[in-house]
Amino acid sequence: MRHLFLTSALCTSLSLYPELVAAQSWEKKQLHEAVINSAANYTTVLRTAHDEVRKYITWRGWRTHLTEEEREQLSADILAAIAANEKVTQDLVPSLLQDRLDSYDVRFRYCDGKLLTYFGTPDFKHNMSAEQIAEAPILRAQRQNQRYTGRRLGVLEEGPDGMVMALARDPVTGGGQRRIVLDCLLEGEAGAERLEAGTLGYISNAPAKYGIAHVKRRRESETIACPDRQVGLGQTRRRYLSTPFNGQWDQIGDSYYDTSFGGDGNWTVWVDFCRDPVTILRRDVEVCDAVLRTATQEITLPGEGQAVYDYYLTEAKDPTDFTKTVWLPSDADGNFTPTAVGVLSKYSNCDNLEAEARVTPAVSTVTETDQRACSAGWTHGNRTYQRTVTTTTYTYSGMKPGWENGLSASDINVLSYGSWGLKGNSCRKWVSSTQMQRKNTDCSCQGTLRYQRAVITRGWDWQSNADQLNTTHGNWEHLSGSCEPAWKVERQGGSCRRSPPRGGGGNEERDNEDNDGDGYQDSIDLDDGDPNVGDRRDNGGNRGNDNGGDDKIVCTAMNAAYGFGSFRQAIWLRYARDHLTEFHQTGYHLIFLPLVRRAYGQDDRFARGLRKSLEHIMRERTADIRAEMQGSKRRKLGRFYRLTLEPLCYITGRLAGGGKVAGVEDVPVIAGRLNRNSQTLIGGQNA
Repeated sequence: MRHLFLTSALCTSLSLYPELVAAQSWEKKQLHEAVINSAANYTTVLRTAHDEVRKYITWRGWRTHLTEEEREQLSADILAAIAANEKVTQDLVPSLLQDRLDSYDVRFRYCDGKLLTYFGTPDFKHNMSAEQIAEAPILRAQRQNQRYTGRRLGVLEEGPDGMVMALARDPVTGGGQRRIVLDCLLEGEAGAERLEAGTLGYISNAPAKYGIAHVKRRRESETIACPDRQVGLGQTRRRYLSTPFNGQWDQIGDSYYDTSFGGDGNWTVWVDFCRDPVTILRRDVEVCDAVLRTATQEITLPGEGQAVYDYYLTEAKDPTDFTKTVWLPSDADGNFTPTAVGVLSKYSNCDNLEAEARVTPAVSTVTETDQRACSAGWTHGNRTYQRTVTTTTYTYSGMKPGWENGLSASDINVLSYGSWGLKGNSCRKWVSSTQMQRKNTDCSCQGTLRYQRAVITRGWDWQSNADQLNTTHGNWEHLSGSCEPAWKVERQGGSCRRSPPRGGGGNEERDNEDNDGDGYQDSIDLDDGDPNVGDRRDNGGNRGNDNGGDDKIVCTAMNAAYGFGSFRQAIWLRYARDHLTEFHQTGYHLIFLPLVRRAYGQDDRFARGLRKSLEHIMRERTADIRAEMQGSKRRKLGRFYRLTLEPLCYITGRLAGGGKVAGVEDVPVIAGRLNRNSQTLIGGQNA
């Protein structure tokens, strides 16, 4: 019985063993997943804090409502907090969670444009190491069958050249980069502890937008003349121009020279080629009468003696080129003298010689000219400058050059230059411009007209001489506005700014007014407020013609024959100007000119009937045109005449090719003769 029980228990255990192993494996797997997730949370907290703080240092890739001054102050406060205690509070970076930062002991260090975020404690949950926490995001991505592409944390470790940060490795592929960590990040600010190997952190570039992070220095050099009382090739000196930049290499402020004591913005002599000047002796030998004396006698030898004078010359800077030297008269100590003064030498053997001899220099002056280019903006010509060059020549006798170890007593030329002065200036530029000039003109009765014209300026603009500019004014062109004639304003119950014409009169008298005095009646004047603007038919010609133009031959004939006003003619002209063409006028003249000649050239029954017919057509057509222009009821008969005659005139003028018809100018003469005959007849009857 006992054996049977043991056998049953063994069989039961063997049957349940696979399920027990699977349960233990599942429990271990779940525990491992929890550890990985907990480790990944460490990396998330560290990277999130790093990104938020970095954002407030670089100010890249995001927008804020803060002003430029507020952002600069906030960055300064954040960097000051990092330098003070390696902490950034939520007051400075609102997106940080203060409790989480404190619980994970997240700290920051900043130096040379690099931000280091690290954990201040080596103790982590589940006794995990820094390496395991750094690899946790990679393991979690692999368990999800994904490839980790995010940024990786690193662990500080000792390298051959110092401390490096070893980034997390892929457990499958291996590898892993190592980045050098700056000593200033390892050491921290004053009072901070040096980071040890095994510290888990994240480092990236964080160039500050505000504050000076870099200073570029550009060397400037120049060669100047030697100091006073020295000669040579001059002194080469240099200095540095400093340009400040922020961490993002944006220039901050203007470039400057550091001129403080010991600053590199001060000029410093780099190479010195200067020396003290040399003073040399020159002897001038002149012929004199030698005197030989013995104990008993004195013998004079004419022309056999020598008068020797010692002259001294000292080096000086050439006024035209300080790298060169010239020789100037001086004394034995090198002090310059206005003239060359020679001292009598012991080698002289003549009697009655002066103790000193002076060489009076010869002075000559010439004028030197120089042509220079014009300044910016002046395209032609040049500027001529002039200065005086004075040559001072010291002439020695030079009887025996090189005598007694002295140099040759040759001439010494000293040049001096005056200041350059402007003598002539032919600089000029060609000017070609077009500007629009505008003006407003009040109408004599009602309205305002606006005009513009082109003002064209061309010619040479001289810098110093009188300009040679030619200004041309174009014709005034109407832009906007219109004038209402006096008769129309008064008809509508209005009043004009000027007094009404005396003697009354109807519409025809008002239409004969000439408000601007340009010789054109207001009815046909394009601008009755501007005397420069007349009738566009002849561009200002035919001024003073009371008939208002001879193009409308029927109206002209009636006016000449009966003294009618130009009221109807004005309506015809306005309508023709806006609606008809040149071909209408040519056809009109070809058709009606023979009829007018017959109607107004004779006074028989047929002519009187024809005359009445033409005048009837004219009156009806005029009434219909006026009704159309005023928007009132149209005249049926006048409308019929227009629909019939206007196309006929156009076709006739088109076939004739347009142009002016000969004989139109004779119409006033013909009709005027009829008028005189009628007046004679009436006068005879009255008599």
